[in-house]
Amino acid sequence: MEGRVKFSNMVEVRVNKPWHGMIAIRDKYYMEALKESRGLVIKCEGNSMLIPSNNVKGMVKSISKQYFKDRYSNERHRLIYFDWKPSSIQKKLF
Repeated sequence: MEGRVKFSNMVEVRVNKPWHGMIAIRDKYYMEALKESRGLVIKCEGNSMLIPSNNVKGMVKSISKQYFKDRYSNERHRLIYFDWKPSSIQKKLF
């Protein structure tokens, strides 16, 4: 894919849209990043937010108290919320 940057030491998550200035990811991606000491790349609406591995835990705004059932499987998950602060990454040089 043209213009795509791959971060091998990051867990990449795509989200549809922000909610009240925050972005929510499933707890399985958060736990994967913590367990493997990797950062997060959260992509939403053409923007990306990079969270280095040493900041993943500290950047959490809140965690949902209830579990949600996945639409496509029988998995249950909680949502981990972060303030949505997209990074400025230049995709192409002119």
